Amino acid sequence: YAKERAAFAYRPQYIEAPYDLSYRNIVLNIDDPPERWKVESLPRIVAKGLGYRSTRQARSELGAGFEKALGDYACEHGEAVYQSTRVHPKAGAAVLALARQSRRRPKQIMQLRREHFPDVFLRAGRQMTFYGQKLRFLDGRMVPTKRLTNLWTDIPFQGMGYEGDAPFAQNKKPERLIQRILESCTGPGDLVLDPFGGSGTTAAVCAKLARRWVTIESDSKAVNKLIVPRLSRVICGEDHTGLSRTEPFEAGGSFRHLKARGRKLIDMGAVVGIAAPQRRSVAVEAEL
Repeated sequence: YAKERAAFAYRPQYIEAPYDLSYRNIVLNIDDPPERWKVESLPRIVAKGLGYRSTRQARSELGAGFEKALGDYACEHGEAVYQSTRVHPKAGAAVLALARQSRRRPKQIMQLRREHFPDVFLRAGRQMTFYGQKLRFLDGRMVPTKRLTNLWTDIPFQGMGYEGDAPFAQNKKPERLIQRILESCTGPGDLVLDPFGGSGTTAAVCAKLARRWVTIESDSKAVNKLIVPRLSRVICGEDHTGLSRTEPFEAGGSFRHLKARGRKLIDMGAVVGIAAPQRRSVAVEAEL
């Protein structure tokens, strides 16, 4: 939430995507100046590298394996693999002017340098869109991605019961789900409020993502048997479940366990991690 719409900052998220077959061209000498670039067919280069006389022979003998080989090669050479796209009619005046010039010299590759945006490359009046723009690190791997929409089907709930060593039937959420929500609307150091603590998943993910947190739970058993032990393991670097398996994070910080009784807050003590004590958070046990 934000008090004003202008204060809310949405951060786009991405998920893994299959290889896009429209990226079928490659610059063989990408380190040379653009005017010297030599362009070749990506399928032809990959087929030749695999020892086949032609793309047709490679497709015939490898089938789907050839498409996988294309995808792997494109990931390894994302800075040189590209697709040719139409210049948007509402592009900037400089881009449109260079596109017109490029159409008059179809064999020449032209470059438009831009100070605060990626450079634009044009060939035969069409824009060269490089595959590297689709590549990002996800779960420790460099993979092709696509921008996430409001339909999420890629995060499984199976196997999450062990996360945080905190069993919590029916209402527990995967750490990866909470990670996506937090990364879409918060940054490191931001403060996150979770008024329904449950097993402490949101607070644990906040600690792993360097967010401050306040979590509240009315069930004293959940606080003392699940939340406090779980968060203690996280800030002490002893939790190796959930995000800890794929996302490196700096253990440390501290939190205070407060118990609300009426309008009074009773301090039940602090838990301090192994480092970064400036990251302080609060776990509140609220009696109803």
